Amino acid sequence: MTIRILALVGDCYGAPGGIARYNQDLFESLVTADPQGPNARESQAEIFVVPRLGDARSITLPARIHQWPPVFSRLLYSLVSFWVAWRHRPIDIVFCGHVYMAPLAWALARFFGARYWLQTHGVDIWTPQTGLKRAAVEKANHPVVQLQLIERVEHGVAVAEIRGETSAICMGRGIWYGVFSRAA
Repeated sequence: MTIRILALVGDCYGAPGGIARYNQDLFESLVTADPQGPNARESQAEIFVVPRLGDARSITLPARIHQWPPVFSRLLYSLVSFWVAWRHRPIDIVFCGHVYMAPLAWALARFFGARYWLQTHGVDIWTPQTGLKRAAVEKANHPVVQLQLIERVEHGVAVAEIRGETSAICMGRGIWYGVFSRAA
């Protein structure tokens, strides 16, 4: 079974910077599951990327990754996101790549009966959220924070803490990434 993911991101293919590269690495890892692995059928994904920035029209994207042209207008971005999800339903997961898009991602996940995966980056989430953004952050099925501050190294593993919870750290392309999961 192919998992269909709607990815609402600030930037991805065709954009410079670390967050764009992080999104590319994440999405490529999701679509390149080991076809011989024990869970190969369950772990393959098809990803529909809707970016705010980054034009990928001149780039050959990896198989099973589809990116729409960038949409900067908030209203038009919301409409395009809904249209992409509707056209490619069923959507299993709505991936949100920025806390400011969390209310839209949460609404789309609820409308389409999908799981909601929130990815935030450092200082964007350290500031207390209010209103609809706070509610959308709290409703995420899979909250993840990309850490930008490593506090210490223990036994060769980088460690950081957010609000008292120790993160799991992994290495990718020479950049430290942290994974934070709130207590269930």
